[in-house]
Amino acid sequence: MPSDALKVELQSVADHISETTPLAFSPGMLDSWGGALARETAVERGLSATLWGGAASVGRVVAAFHLPGVQPSPDDFPLSCCAVSFDNPYAENHASMIHRALRAALPEESRIGDIFTSAGEWFAFLRIESDSSAGNFEVTRAGSAGLSFALVQRPWPVPDLGGSRIHNTTVSSLRVDSLLSAAFKPSRSQMSRLAEAALVFVNDTRICRKNVFLKEGDTAIARGYGRLKVLAVSGETRRGRQRVSLEIDPVR
Repeated sequence: MPSDALKVELQSVADHISETTPLAFSPGMLDSWGGALARETAVERGLSATLWGGAASVGRVVAAFHLPGVQPSPDDFPLSCCAVSFDNPYAENHASMIHRALRAALPEESRIGDIFTSAGEWFAFLRIESDSSAGNFEVTRAGSAGLSFALVQRPWPVPDLGGSRIHNTTVSSLRVDSLLSAAFKPSRSQMSRLAEAALVFVNDTRICRKNVFLKEGDTAIARGYGRLKVLAVSGETRRGRQRVSLEIDPVR
């Protein structure tokens, strides 16, 4: 959604806050720029905004607008968590498969939150009421592996974040799929497919092609894998590879 349209949508939600309606939520889940717009909107309206996406340090959140001093609890947020089961245990590109299945089952992509791993299992945060029938569904990919989704009761699993780390390496180019492959270790072709499936964000903007080049200071997020920041590009090796220093924050 263009930023102007999202800002108008958030303003409409915030304008409903009153003494009788002290709490209202953004219609969909927001990325970091949407979260910044929510905070900006709250300040303009003399309100507070609380952002939460199901767990700490996740990339997609719901914004709660409320009167100052009215602090929402996590249980107030219209969020659910689903566990994902794969009929084919040898399936690859898990994050892409889950995203495609959710897009087929849910009417708006903005209802899809972070897709993440926890203790070796895959999960997804969704912007749906916990008792909604939309939380229980089964999706079958035509001619391929099936996926099953089941609501998870609280306490919800915590994403395997692993903590930020610095990784010094060389890459064949500064193209986003090459850098993501170096950071998170799947093949470059897997990262290319992820970008072409519109599951990669560069500087908080969704991209849908792989031939996007990064420079120092740029960030990239691969859904289901994590976030990287290009800290430094320090020249070429004798074989023409780029020396880079990356800050890596796994699973977003």
